[in-house]
Amino acid sequence: MKVRGHYCSLAAIALWCRQSFAFSNLAPSAPLAGVPSGCNKPSPTHNIAFSRRIQSRKYSYIDGGELASQTTHLPRLFVDSPSLMEKSVISLTPFQSNYLNVMRVANTKRWGQWAGHVRIFNGQDGEWIAKMLISEASPSPKRRQRKGANTDNTILECIQRTKEQPFSHAAGEVHLYMGRLKKQRRKWVLEKATELGMDSINVVDTEFSTVTDAWEYDKHIAQVIEAAEQCERLTLPQLSTEPTAWSSLIERIEDLGVNHANATHHWLVCRERSPDETKPILSTLGQIAKGAKEDKSRTSIHILVGPEGGWSPGELKQLMELRLGGRSIHFVSLGPFVLRAETAAVAAITATMLSKEQKNDTE
Repeated sequence: MKVRGHYCSLAAIALWCRQSFAFSNLAPSAPLAGVPSGCNKPSPTHNIAFSRRIQSRKYSYIDGGELASQTTHLPRLFVDSPSLMEKSVISLTPFQSNYLNVMRVANTKRWGQWAGHVRIFNGQDGEWIAKMLISEASPSPKRRQRKGANTDNTILECIQRTKEQPFSHAAGEVHLYMGRLKKQRRKWVLEKATELGMDSINVVDTEFSTVTDAWEYDKHIAQVIEAAEQCERLTLPQLSTEPTAWSSLIERIEDLGVNHANATHHWLVCRERSPDETKPILSTLGQIAKGAKEDKSRTSIHILVGPEGGWSPGELKQLMELRLGGRSIHFVSLGPFVLRAETAAVAAITATMLSKEQKNDTE
């Protein structure tokens, strides 16, 4: 059959009619439906582009907590935006736009009434539900691939806040200082430290460090962002832009002292083959929590984990001298066995965060 100068099969015509009928019979008053009211047929380019006409849709706002429970299945993105507020517009990176295309975010069969919506956060304004806005002239994904064009024309508009930004530093911060590790193990520690709630992750060059490859900050911060998106935390840990020299770490311990910036600083040095004076980490954390409760002070914990070769005798001597000089340095044990560096880091972080959570529950 020839239609408008093109030969079409009866099956293709039937499919087009069925789609047109389905879109024309959508309830126009349905909240957050997959297609904007007044649109009687699919977008001529691709159903990801609801087009600019989606801006005219009226949304029925519901309670933020209820909205959060209804949208936990939606994709989640970190956006590098200074502020998020209602009707603010955010541009996505080409990588993020491509990710949403792969996830078929605008597909109504997959996402139902939430098609075309994602969850976003910027680390300071909580979590928001945002809708996708794509220009009418945006080419289809297949055409973009053929022409090699960018997908950076995707923008989002904030609709409603679902989670408030918590004041997470009320009970103190937790920082990780770890020796240089190999790439795969380093990636694993960055991912787990982010999921467990570290406030900062720092890499230290030590005497027994055997890894000398370049510190790939751009790649590592992308791994941290991906972990934060997956675990639903609302902040990003601060990541060191380059490895810290051991001498710089010693100077930092001296500068912070015991009390600095209205907080008490404790340094937990994880040590394998621990001598008798080294206490289990849970016992040490319990004493720190008890002291903070009596003093009513904010406590910052700094976890030090050595490289695969452990701490050198010279480094341990320097730390011991700082301890004798009045710095709050604790040598802690993670058990009777010698752990890999990445295992020791995750074990120490887990113990510290559980102790912190228990302290918050008792207050």
